[in-house]
Amino acid sequence: MRANIERVYKEVSDRLDRVNFDNIWPLFTPFPFALYNSEIVVFKGALFPRDERFFANTTIEYDGEQIAIWCIDDCEKAIDYDLLAANIVHEMFHAFQKRAGETRFPDDLALLMYPKNPENLALKIEENCLLAAAIYADDAERKISVLQTFCSIRKFRENLIGDFTRLEYLAEVAEGSAEYAGFCALSSLSPAKALSLLNSYCELISNPAALQLNVRRISYYTGMLLLVLSARLGIDIDRNLRQSKTIYELIFQEIDAGIMLPPCQTLDMTDSKAIISAYEAKVRSDIDNFLSLSPDLICGDYKIVGYDPMNMRRIGDQVICTTFIMLENLNSGSIEKYFGTTFMRMKPGESRLVEAFCNASTELW
Repeated sequence: MRANIERVYKEVSDRLDRVNFDNIWPLFTPFPFALYNSEIVVFKGALFPRDERFFANTTIEYDGEQIAIWCIDDCEKAIDYDLLAANIVHEMFHAFQKRAGETRFPDDLALLMYPKNPENLALKIEENCLLAAAIYADDAERKISVLQTFCSIRKFRENLIGDFTRLEYLAEVAEGSAEYAGFCALSSLSPAKALSLLNSYCELISNPAALQLNVRRISYYTGMLLLVLSARLGIDIDRNLRQSKTIYELIFQEIDAGIMLPPCQTLDMTDSKAIISAYEAKVRSDIDNFLSLSPDLICGDYKIVGYDPMNMRRIGDQVICTTFIMLENLNSGSIEKYFGTTFMRMKPGESRLVEAFCNASTELW
């Protein structure tokens, strides 16, 4: 296992040496990275036991420097080293964002309260289909025409769900930019794999499925595709990470989006209603099944201070997280991290304040 993870590290390092980071984004440079599994970490050629700092695929501060980390669960499986290197570049871009002072991050916990509005979801699906269509449009004039309609729908949705659209645009900045960096790296390593990835993302965002309700996840794809389109159209957006405008706003200030069009009078909300109904039923079922295990419910005043946004779902004031959560006891000031599945009953209408929770294992790291 040790030899295998060292081999993977070398294969990724060799590929990263071939990536021109400054061509991806001005001032972007490679960051140190670590690979790890359940037992060991490899970093800068050294092997050492894994500790609690190495969790998930992300960027962390390690020994005074920002690094990218990636979990290799099973080195015995076939690994696509080009794709892995691109994923590492994604996390390196997050390290770059931190170093550069990026502030355009969404409130992930507020995103869990994203309205389950059938009209908004139907329009969002239509909007995403237009974004994919713009990628495939034959010429610049057609691409811009499609994007103008795309923008018109977004403007309408802004009136429909208010500030939640701003959270969408911020998620496109935070994750779409990093996904774009990884895509550009993959394009230099294997153009064929990059094209396949682009096609898969266009298919994903066009599909009327539950992903459309996962605003954070789908923003990886929409944010990346917007940046790909801006590059193909020669729209030179401001790449300074210390600004307030989002990718969407920077691109569309260069395009005359025209007037805001009302939605089609015959807007079909069949798919969106079914998606919302299935999502809510699944979340309720998961919560009910977990609570049926009779874990002890702990009541008090708590605040969420650490979380895994990719594995949290909310319905009403109930939240279920399947990986880990960090809660601060607002009375004692103590902070504890719980692994496994955790249920939380939030204070009504609050995104971070918890009035009761339970964890199946009550395992603390």
